[in-house]
Amino acid sequence: MSSLLSARPALAPAALFLIVPACLTADPEQSPASAEPTATVPTTTSGVSVPFRFIRNQIVLEVTVGGRPPLNMLLDTAVNPSAIDLATAEELGLPVDREQSGEASGTGSERRTIYAARITDLEIGGEPFGTVEAVAGNLAPLGERLGAPLHGILGYSFLRDRAVRIDYPGRRVHIYDGAAPASTVEGRFEIPLELDGTDVIVDPVHVDERPLRVTLDTGSSLTLEVYGHAAERIGIGHLRTNADSGEVMGARGTAAILTASVGSIRVGGFEADEAEVVFPERDGDTDGNLGNGFLKSFVLTVDYVSGRLTIEPGAGPDP
Repeated sequence: MSSLLSARPALAPAALFLIVPACLTADPEQSPASAEPTATVPTTTSGVSVPFRFIRNQIVLEVTVGGRPPLNMLLDTAVNPSAIDLATAEELGLPVDREQSGEASGTGSERRTIYAARITDLEIGGEPFGTVEAVAGNLAPLGERLGAPLHGILGYSFLRDRAVRIDYPGRRVHIYDGAAPASTVEGRFEIPLELDGTDVIVDPVHVDERPLRVTLDTGSSLTLEVYGHAAERIGIGHLRTNADSGEVMGARGTAAILTASVGSIRVGGFEADEAEVVFPERDGDTDGNLGNGFLKSFVLTVDYVSGRLTIEPGAGPDP
């Protein structure tokens, strides 16, 4: 799922900016592959460690809001602010300011309105996380493509003062209230955390040993999107001629994509051979978007507090 929804409600003093991962494909090979939830365990520093379900390459956390029944929320480093489904917000009585609205932009051609909102009394794994700034909109179409109800998305407005460690093979997310413990794992890839606005940057990602500067997107089910200008620059634009056509769902409906194979995608010492790249209709400020299709074999730590990005080898599922 690629980050394909942006939204700018007219808010003062500065407009909110939302990028919602909205590229859930209907490919049957991406059928739900979820792990049964296991017990919540405290982290060694302040924070919480909880299991997640990995549905169609999406990180689905179970959260509660105001002590009400559990909700499904995605965890997405490429979203700012967070988002709440409008019907869910109204059912829970969350603050939604209909005087401050905007129109979602991004993939698709339908018009979608969003509103300034707040997610109050958020709890994850029984730990309180207070109030999270958000926008409210209709997330039901994304939930339908996901195959599970989607109530919200936790993004930069939630993560900015924290660190998050995503153990993809172990199906567990560690959320720290401060910096994460420094990794000592041999063979790790570690770089200073670079933000372009609120987007996390990975630089470089090598496609057939040619470097790209891309956005890290834990809300993307794809392996790697490569934007048109970058595809031409690194010499893979010709692959679009014989690429397979497909469809993704974005903030404003569906859009066409082209999918092709490259020899390799490499991040540091971690490499995927005969890997899939997607050429979207849209373009972006970076060269592309690195998603869960690549990250799912590893352990990823995004530490906004200490300013560190780390990818480690995956150790396999929890016992």
